[in-house]
Amino acid sequence: MRRWLFGLAALLFPLALLAQEAPPPAASMSAAASAARDDYLAGRYTAALAQALPLAEVGDAAAQNLMGAAYDDALGVSHDPLESRRWYELAAAQGYGPALQNLGQMLRDGRAGIEADPVRARALFEQSVASGWVPAHEALAWMLLNGVGGPHDLPGALAQYEAGRAAGNALASHGLATLYRQGNGVAMNLERARTLEREAAEGGVSVAMNSYGVMLELGEGGPIDRVGAEYWYRRALDLGEGLGGLNLAYMLSNEAAPPETLAQGWALCRQSLPLVPDETAREWKEFCNWVALYAVR
Repeated sequence: MRRWLFGLAALLFPLALLAQEAPPPAASMSAAASAARDDYLAGRYTAALAQALPLAEVGDAAAQNLMGAAYDDALGVSHDPLESRRWYELAAAQGYGPALQNLGQMLRDGRAGIEADPVRARALFEQSVASGWVPAHEALAWMLLNGVGGPHDLPGALAQYEAGRAAGNALASHGLATLYRQGNGVAMNLERARTLEREAAEGGVSVAMNSYGVMLELGEGGPIDRVGAEYWYRRALDLGEGLGGLNLAYMLSNEAAPPETLAQGWALCRQSLPLVPDETAREWKEFCNWVALYAVR
């Protein structure tokens, strides 16, 4: 679940993306809150919260947002959605962009004891965008695109994705690539989709690494590049994107493949299946069973 902390994109699940993404422009913070952030992002949760709590209690919005994220993700404290929401609400009331987005995500999805409120979530994303918080463009675009919390607004979604991408947000580049790849609200343009997907992949977005790998493997929007596809599938899998491993297994495994390659495909299946949703795993089970059968012959 993505938590936004003091101007750094803290993707706490999977943690690997934290070091891969370019951070968005920083929201303002005090030096003391910055030190707490640094400890938190380094995994020194006890030290971070010891610094953040006194600051949060006297109204430091960045510290309040950190406390909300800690309780949301049970890092350094027990999981407590209600306490998390309390801190997010305090920081959001001060117009702090990261907290506005975190609270919006909480209300978009709901938590134990907290009913989803997509209408307010959409409004919070709008406020976060208005505050100048760049990552909120992508979150708002998704709501507009899917008609969550309000009417469908495809032109609005496109504009939010474009604004996020222009400000350097890799997730927005991926969202924009998807629209161009599908021809959704724009003329289908696989060349542009491929460029945008590469941009997002290079920005550390694991799902974009997988999608870019598919485009390279199939020659969508440019020449076939199986070497490049393998590279990006492996990068995606390294960051916990199971579809990257499954797509690589599929690319490598066929009836003409040597046993050692099939064994590699089976290893990729075993590694990747636990990382995807149950429905996706069921869809891939027949293929992986086939690979297993031939890998042991």
